[in-house]
Amino acid sequence: MSFEEAAGISVVTETALRSLDALALKTCETLFVSGAAGGIGTAVVQIAVQRGLTVIGSASEKNHDYLRRLGAVPVMYGPGLKDRVRRMAPGGIDAALDVAGSGIISELIEITGSASRVVSVADFSAEKYGARFSKGPPENLDAVLQEIIHLFRYAQYTVSVERTFKMERAEEAYKISESGHVQGKLVITPVPS
Repeated sequence: MSFEEAAGISVVTETALRSLDALALKTCETLFVSGAAGGIGTAVVQIAVQRGLTVIGSASEKNHDYLRRLGAVPVMYGPGLKDRVRRMAPGGIDAALDVAGSGIISELIEITGSASRVVSVADFSAEKYGARFSKGPPENLDAVLQEIIHLFRYAQYTVSVERTFKMERAEEAYKISESGHVQGKLVITPVPS
């Protein structure tokens, strides 16, 4: 594992595992992921697909092929999302996971039919709608790290690092991350001593 992969793997993977476990989906169920192409979304999609879930993920058009390579069915976010998702999953969506924090919790509840089937890791207002907000830190860090290592070694799980930045360019990395159009992770590398 490269330094960049090691730097990017732990938080996104722990968040993905914790949020997927909170949803307790069964094999062959369908998950909608809001913000599927970013760091956490990439982790969620890979793990959900490995668990035998059908994954529909929202992302910008430029990230649709990326999501397909991960095993997800891409959909454009924005107005009309609910109708587009329903056309792609005529049998319904079993659960929704918000990793984008784009203010669509009420729409995700409509998509799933129940607030109990919606978890967010990015929208602090989720509980106001009756949905769940999942936050860390992990209860058993050693077990989580062992699971991450297992995924990386044996499950063809990868961390997508879109770009790396030297410490003096951290502000630029933050602005790019804030734009919400990142594929995978941005990693800040240490300044050589």
